[in-house]
Amino acid sequence: FFFQAEDGIRDFCLSRGLGDVYKRQIYKGIGCCPGVFTGKVKVFENFDLSDEDFDIIVARNTDPGWASLIGTKKALIVENGGILSHAAIISRELGLPTVIGIENITKILKDGQIVEVNGGTGDIRIIQ
Repeated sequence: FFFQAEDGIRDFCLSRGLGDVYKRQIYKGIGCCPGVFTGKVKVFENFDLSDEDFDIIVARNTDPGWASLIGTKKALIVENGGILSHAAIISRELGLPTVIGIENITKILKDGQIVEVNGGTGDIRIIQ
């Protein structure tokens, strides 16, 4: 789901020079592990032990082979799965804020974007 500010909020923000606040986008999924983290994302089409600098993994799905990568990051966003999926279980074990079930999130987010992951509410907010 994509939520956008209502017209009154948009007008308020724009009239006060806060267009950047209005343009922030929020996507809603299933929160699997509570906590909030803001950082740089890397979108994975397939598993890869990337040496790039990033904080948040964005993937279609995960399996036990991803554990070594997941354990080194601060948050997780996964397109497919539910609260009993591999990603949800391992995120709870590691205490990583995690959101699952946002359709096409691997196409929406781009490498290097700054996003806020709220594992309690299931919200993903694009900051930059």
